[in-house]
Amino acid sequence: MHLKPISKSRQTAFAGWVQSFDAKLKFARIAKMVTEEQARTVAIMHEFRNELYHVGLQHEAILPAIANFYFSVACDILKAFPGRGLYYGNKMVIPERAKKYFNSSRLNPAELGDFEKACATLKDRCHFDRGKTIGALADYMDYIITENNVYLDVISTGVFPKGKGITRDQATINCQTWRLAFSPVGHKFASENGFSGRSIHDLVDWLAANYRLTIKKDPVPGWKRRVQRLRSKANTHLAVATYVDFLRDTLQFREDLAESCAAAEAEIDRQIDEIRARRRKD
Repeated sequence: MHLKPISKSRQTAFAGWVQSFDAKLKFARIAKMVTEEQARTVAIMHEFRNELYHVGLQHEAILPAIANFYFSVACDILKAFPGRGLYYGNKMVIPERAKKYFNSSRLNPAELGDFEKACATLKDRCHFDRGKTIGALADYMDYIITENNVYLDVISTGVFPKGKGITRDQATINCQTWRLAFSPVGHKFASENGFSGRSIHDLVDWLAANYRLTIKKDPVPGWKRRVQRLRSKANTHLAVATYVDFLRDTLQFREDLAESCAAAEAEIDRQIDEIRARRRKD
């Protein structure tokens, strides 16, 4: 296919595209090959691909749903590709699996418009379902929220004697300040802002009172409202962006919460072992 001449501004964006996926996407946006919405979705999906390839299986619960969506997006992009015609040599042979998409003859392997029609046909046959995709994203967010809701319960009540737990708001603060108390960020903030305590517990309490925490109260009710908003989305591109924003916004806190829950469960196991040991002695 022949493309329109590339302007100097587009040539600048094109520079370095071989090394950088982001540069390729930027060029496609400037050249109007993709919309801003499509570009954002492609960037997100490329990040998913990198996580799958480099980190291991991620997002497995939503992969079937977003795969069809991404294929549909790819078909839309390719269908709108700004070609002016088809180029072919006299020795070119169209693969058997592709012939059904082209109006070929002995002298002309394809007609103008065949490529666009083929992309439209492939999109129709991928059976992308907007409702199922958005539902899968919302369901997985619900799963994450339920899991972290249990973590908060364990931290706030599980490790304490009956009736002597802490509030979920306090557990929310504690799981963040304990990480900060052992981090360079927390130590730097304390040294620069007048901390005068002597113990790690003093530092934890001081950070709770003075450090601007990301989350200051039980986040679960707010997270549930985010799921409801996601389910109400009519645009799959926006739904995917909302899902990714949730994962990014909550990542550090969810890691803090998981570590605190693991520590609480270890303490519960220690108490159980201690009780069993006493009973054996008796």
